[in-house]
Amino acid sequence: MNTRRAFLRGGAAALCGLAAAPALARAAKTKGKAAKWTESFDVIVIGSGLAAFAAGLSALESGAKGVVLLEKMGMIGGSTAISNGTISVPGSPLQKAQGIEDSPQAMLEDLLKAGKGFCHPELTRTLVENGTEAFDFIVRNGAKFKDTVMKPGGMRTKRLLQPDYNGATGLLQPLRETFLAKGGQIRLCCRADRLIQDAGGRVVGVAARTDYHFDTRLASDDTQNASGKPVRYRARRGVICCTGGFEADRAFRSQELPQFDGAFTTEHPGATASGYRLLAGAGARMIQGALYRPAFPCTDEQPLGMMIDPATGKRFVREDGERIPVFQAASRVLASNGRRMPLSILDADAYELVENKHRMEKNAGAGYVTRHETLEELAAHYGIPEEALKATVAEYNGMAEAGKDTAFGRDFAATRNNKVDRGPFYAVMVKPNLTYSLGGALITPKAEVVSVLDGAPIPGLYAAGEATSGVHGAMRLGGCAILDCCVFGMLAGRNVMA
Repeated sequence: MNTRRAFLRGGAAALCGLAAAPALARAAKTKGKAAKWTESFDVIVIGSGLAAFAAGLSALESGAKGVVLLEKMGMIGGSTAISNGTISVPGSPLQKAQGIEDSPQAMLEDLLKAGKGFCHPELTRTLVENGTEAFDFIVRNGAKFKDTVMKPGGMRTKRLLQPDYNGATGLLQPLRETFLAKGGQIRLCCRADRLIQDAGGRVVGVAARTDYHFDTRLASDDTQNASGKPVRYRARRGVICCTGGFEADRAFRSQELPQFDGAFTTEHPGATASGYRLLAGAGARMIQGALYRPAFPCTDEQPLGMMIDPATGKRFVREDGERIPVFQAASRVLASNGRRMPLSILDADAYELVENKHRMEKNAGAGYVTRHETLEELAAHYGIPEEALKATVAEYNGMAEAGKDTAFGRDFAATRNNKVDRGPFYAVMVKPNLTYSLGGALITPKAEVVSVLDGAPIPGLYAAGEATSGVHGAMRLGGCAILDCCVFGMLAGRNVMA
C-alpha cells in the first residue's frame, strides 16, 4: 500500500505530463493536506454525455440522494450531442415485434470477430448480456426511438435502432429532463482537474474549477488554460468518469498515431485528453491507446457506390473492403491530390439499396451528399475529368455485368451486380475521420476502474463510455458506442451505490 500511496502522490501526474500544466500543478500542491470540502454529494459524475446521464440516473434509482454532473464545456452532451445516436441491441422489443431472431451470443460473436483478439471478452460479454436491460432503462427514462430496425456493418442481422431524429433529441434531451426531475444537478463550465484520494488510495472527491471557459485558441486547453475558481467536491460514495475520448486533441492523439497527424475528426472541440489524464493521474491502467476507429459520414452507404479520386476520375480501392483499409486508402488519396475529397458515386438503383435514408438525408443537409441528374453534371460540380470518369464507369459497369471485379476484387453480388448507369446520381464524400478513442481506462464488468499498480479496482472510482477501453477491441461496430454508454453507465451508477 505504501508503494501505491507514493505513486499516487506524484508519480502518475508526472507520467502524464501533468506537472507542466499550470492549473493542474496548482491543484496537485494540495495533495496530502486535510480536505476542506466546498460541497458534498453522494455521487459525482464527470461528463454530461449519454454515459454520464445513464450513470447519474442509475445512481439516483439506486438510492443516491445527491448526484451531480460536472461538465467543463458550456453545454451538455459531449459526443452524443453530435451523434446520430443509433444503438445496436440484441433481442430488443423492436426486433421481436418484427420477427427478427437475435441473441446476445450472436452479437458477442460478431463483436469478438471485429475486435481481432483485442477485446477483453468478459467486458464484451457484459455489454451484450445487459443490452436489452440497458435499452429498457433509457426508454423508461424518456429515450425515444423510431420503429425501424437496420443491419449495421460487420453484424449478421438487423439490430440497429434509430432514436427520434438523433442523439441530442432522442436521447440527451429526454434523459436530461428526467435526471433533473429526479433531483440530479448539472454544473456547466466546471472542469475536473484531479481526483482526490485518501491515504489508502480511495477516490473521495474531485478538485475542480468553476467558471471555467474552454479556449479553442490555445494549442492545448488541457495544459494551458488556467481560468476558473478552484473548488473541492466530496463524493461520499464514489466518482464516475464519463469523460469521453480524445480525438479532437491533435497533439495528444499524435503521440500514439503520428501517421494520422492531419486526419479529420467528427469529435467536438472539447474531446481532449483531460479525462485520460484525470484517470491516469489516479493510477488507472490505461490500455490500447494505439488502436483507432475510423469512419466516414456515410460509412454504411458509401460501399454501395463506385469510389473514385476526383482528381483523376479513377477508382482507388475495393469499395466493400474493411473499414481500416478504406480509411487508409482515402487518406492516401487526400495526401496525393491536394486534399480533394474522394467520392463514392451511387446511381438511382444503388440509392434504393440504402437502408438508413434518414441518415443519408441528414448528410445531404450537411453537404456530404449531393444529387445530380447526369454524370456530366456530377463531374462538372466536382471538377472531375469527364472523359476519365466515363471510362472508369464503363469499365466498372462491364465488371458488374460480368460479376467479377478484376481490378480490386469487389463482391458485386452483395449489391446485386448493380451498375452506375441510371440517374439521378449521388456523390457521397468519402471523408476519412477518426471518430472514436479505442484507448482508455481498463474497467471490470462492474465498471470499476482497474489500478496500474496491482490490477485491483481503485476504490471509489468507476468509468463508462469512451473513457474506457477493452470492450470493443480493434474495431467498434455501428451502434455499439451508444450501447456501451448505456450498459456501463447503468452498471456504474448501480455499483457505486452497492
